[in-house]
Amino acid sequence: MNPGPVRGRVAPELVAEYGAIALWSVTVRVTGRAATQNRARLGHISNAYRGADVVRVHGRTAAHEGFRTFARQVGIDPDRTPTRADAAAREAVVAGRLASLGPAPDALLAVAVQSGVPVWALDASTIVGELELRVAGEGERLGRGRARRTSSVAPGTIVVADGRGPVALLLADPPPAHDGSRAAAVVLYTVGVPDVPEWEVSEAVWSAARFLDGT
Repeated sequence: MNPGPVRGRVAPELVAEYGAIALWSVTVRVTGRAATQNRARLGHISNAYRGADVVRVHGRTAAHEGFRTFARQVGIDPDRTPTRADAAAREAVVAGRLASLGPAPDALLAVAVQSGVPVWALDASTIVGELELRVAGEGERLGRGRARRTSSVAPGTIVVADGRGPVALLLADPPPAHDGSRAAAVVLYTVGVPDVPEWEVSEAVWSAARFLDGT
């Protein structure tokens, strides 16, 4: 069994501006049985899931609304750049079900639709040191390796970073260089926001970890 989620460093200036925000993460190895288990779990959830209710607001969880509120606070319009739970609802309305895309995507989707808390997966083999939440400095780039696999990050942008630099933008999916969708081991993480209880956020990461390691 993996140890529980750990709390990462958050730059003091972000806490001063946005209040009680946090970063939670855990590293987990994806087991061979995760694909079958998560596909079955997602199918069970899909049978009872009503994406239209979520789209029409009254089906949203309190955590879902909390993340939408926080997105607006940091300058992201959740109606134009939907949260994971919003995106799942829209896709379910169109397709009529929650689509299975693999062990890690299925685990993240299951957690998002059940709790409203978004969790992201980084390829653990690309991560150096501990994760932190901070603002990007001058000249930093998102991604690793060859230039075509990286992109510039404007100074002051809020990023999730490891010991070598930014690995994802706040509330956004990781770039291809760090995407954990098909990785054998992943670093799962989420951001704690002011309107969502801390235990609920850390539990979302822990649930995703259990879905992937089969415990």
